[in-house]
Amino acid sequence: MGVPNIKIQYSTDLGLSWNIISNSYPASQHIFSWTLPIITSLHTLIKISDVSDSTISDVSDNPFIICQPKINTQNPTSGYINLNFGPTNVSLEMDMYTPAPINVTYYDNVTPPPSTLPPSFYGIRPYYWIISAPESIYFNMAFIKVPVSLLGGEGSKQILWLKRSNSNYSWTTLWGEIINGNIVNLIPFNVLGEFAIGFYNDNSPVELAGFSANTNNDLVSLIWSTVTETNNRGFEILRKSSTYDFITVAFINGKGTATKPNNYSWSEKLQPGIYSYRIKQVDFDGKFEYSKEVEVVVVPKDFSLEQNFPNPFNPSTVIRYNIPVESSICIKVFNSLGENVREFNVGTKQPGFYELNFNSMGLASGVYFYSVRAISIIGKKDFSAVKKMMILK
Repeated sequence: MGVPNIKIQYSTDLGLSWNIISNSYPASQHIFSWTLPIITSLHTLIKISDVSDSTISDVSDNPFIICQPKINTQNPTSGYINLNFGPTNVSLEMDMYTPAPINVTYYDNVTPPPSTLPPSFYGIRPYYWIISAPESIYFNMAFIKVPVSLLGGEGSKQILWLKRSNSNYSWTTLWGEIINGNIVNLIPFNVLGEFAIGFYNDNSPVELAGFSANTNNDLVSLIWSTVTETNNRGFEILRKSSTYDFITVAFINGKGTATKPNNYSWSEKLQPGIYSYRIKQVDFDGKFEYSKEVEVVVVPKDFSLEQNFPNPFNPSTVIRYNIPVESSICIKVFNSLGENVREFNVGTKQPGFYELNFNSMGLASGVYFYSVRAISIIGKKDFSAVKKMMILK
């Protein structure tokens, strides 16, 4: 006749003790919905047994994890800020222009949904963070930190930060280093998303000791060094900008095999803009490894305000402006009657190229004007410009 009714139990200690889920449930139902208890367990098992004969039972083949995400929200202010998200174990440093609440959800003992890893990464630690905020938020130069103690004592050379928009996208590396007991990303970010800690295979036959870039007016100089080299043919220098992806711009011969440190450098002149560089180290047998990316800004010679893009737009557009010297920046948006409808006190910015993501939420369709005013910190030079844009809803 079979088993008419079953008892359902769960264990959080691999079966050493059991907790009741249901004392009697019709076996003919085949499906049972269970609301998970508010606990965290790495060793959960489910057991079903005959109500009338407990010797007839079955236990799930493998243990599973019950995880309760930890959630924390912070309300940032404008300026350079440091936010601690308490129980989620992370903190953020960023240059905040347009504040909005930031929410962090921390999944402990849970590996994030799989997607493609960057080259030389071979796994992800079993925890990750989803960091989100309203679309109106605008920030730059963000860094995420987590205590080294959370990593089980492993060093930053093998464990580095990864980031992606969501599980539909591939992971990208932000690299990392230990600063004051925390793993901190080396590449800053300006968009939130999912963050995780990845395992990095650092068994390259060429050990890079450092890679950096600096500028002097329009001259960009790259400097890198190696601790040792084995079978090293040389280094491709790759550059990208906002208008094109990485291209090879030079090749520097390596030392073949060397057991002592070697220093390398390379320079070029560029038009004003934001550029990224990376090195592709190539062996004589064709194998290769990429370095981290470094970003440089060849500063503009003059103040300028660019046309927003897209235009017309709904609901968002990007306003770009350039400053040649350290300046205090204020951006305003006016309607066709000259009324000030939005104002962004960006604060003091270093020479460079900047952009503001403008959201028209709450504004009607029509013609608007946006202005940028920049007052240099030294000399108090005053620059202002106005351009027209159109909201089309």
